[in-house]
Amino acid sequence: MTKRPSSSISKSWNLTVGLTLCFIILALTGLKAQDGKDRLANRYFEISKTYAYAKTYDSAFVYLNRALNLSPSNLEMRTFKARLHGFTGNFDEGIEVAKGVLRDDHRYVPAYLCLSDLFIWADNKPQALNTVKNGLYFSASNVELLEKKALLEYELGQAAESAETAEKLLYYDPSNDTGQKLRSSLKKEIKRNDAGIIYNLDSYENILGNANALSYYYTRKTGTGPLTIRLNQAIRQGKTGFQLEADWYPRLTKRSYLYLNAGFSASDLFPPLRLGAEYYYNFEKAWEGSIGFRYLQFNQEIRPVLLTGQLGKYFGSNWISGRMFLGFTGVPKVTRSYVFLFRHYYKNPEQWLGLTVAFGFVPEIGTFQNTTNIGIDPESGLPIYLNRTRRIGVSYQQPFNKSWWARLTIGAGQQEMQDFPGIYDDFFWGSIQINHSF
Repeated sequence: MTKRPSSSISKSWNLTVGLTLCFIILALTGLKAQDGKDRLANRYFEISKTYAYAKTYDSAFVYLNRALNLSPSNLEMRTFKARLHGFTGNFDEGIEVAKGVLRDDHRYVPAYLCLSDLFIWADNKPQALNTVKNGLYFSASNVELLEKKALLEYELGQAAESAETAEKLLYYDPSNDTGQKLRSSLKKEIKRNDAGIIYNLDSYENILGNANALSYYYTRKTGTGPLTIRLNQAIRQGKTGFQLEADWYPRLTKRSYLYLNAGFSASDLFPPLRLGAEYYYNFEKAWEGSIGFRYLQFNQEIRPVLLTGQLGKYFGSNWISGRMFLGFTGVPKVTRSYVFLFRHYYKNPEQWLGLTVAFGFVPEIGTFQNTTNIGIDPESGLPIYLNRTRRIGVSYQQPFNKSWWARLTIGAGQQEMQDFPGIYDDFFWGSIQINHSF
């Protein structure tokens, strides 16, 4: 005889089915309600855009805020709000809104396009270019980003970079009108060669006297990176010496490149051999870092190795960086030195104002190739680079046209006396550089 199910089991089953149906109904109702909210938000958004295109910005903001109240995480609406701020001249507010979108989704390309436009409208094209570069890191083949990058580089006087970007743009979009026009016009404008002269002076108050240095250089912008050949001339203590040196900056990837250096000399004012290498990487948000070494061979006993690294960042139209050297010299065993650099760029990136501060056992200053601090002092025979040095200087670079620019640096400092530790000799220093591009 078959037993009938108990009434308690039947009731439990009915309750489960009932609750499940209730949850399904509630979910469907919620989805329907959310779908209704989304449709209403999109309707408000379309009305906002219509008002914006008619330049009725107050009404555009009203309807956009209604849309965002219904859909606060919508990236497209938030990006459009950033543009609305730009349309009304409130560039700072728009920039903050666009940055907020990228904080939530750093791969959202429309926000990079919007942010770069805001920087352009705020007359900050260098920062607009950095923004576009960051966007291309996540979307390397995006035609809109490539087109904007090529135009910004062209407007900032970076002809070679603009031509390279235009070729990439035409690779992904062969019929792109902007790319074709840039390719045609840049063929006549690209200058792949630089030549110039640099004069450096360190003028000491007491026994060290004056240290003069001249550098004659030629740079060729090759397909793999710029290559520089330089002849350095040092004049100090009644002696004149020469050094032949070469620098190369081969690009490895879109965000990384190398610095390679070699120098040779038969003069006692220079190390017979110097070598250097450094790896640079461009991080997100306009950060750049590097790590490398310098090697100076004065003789078999004095062959210092210097480990070095740099961290820098672009913010707005400014660049700030800090560099550290760790020198393994034997006298003393380990030396430390620091170089801090600040630059403010004007509309033309070839025009800038800079500040350099350095202290410690500084072997290299400014361009990190200053010859006056790594010679041999005739009195003691010790390398000058072993002395403790501190200095500060101001630099200004001014372009005259697309072919010429000049740079002036003036500063002051102190250098520890080799035979009197703890006693410093005051000095003034400066340099003049003239560069011609052709």
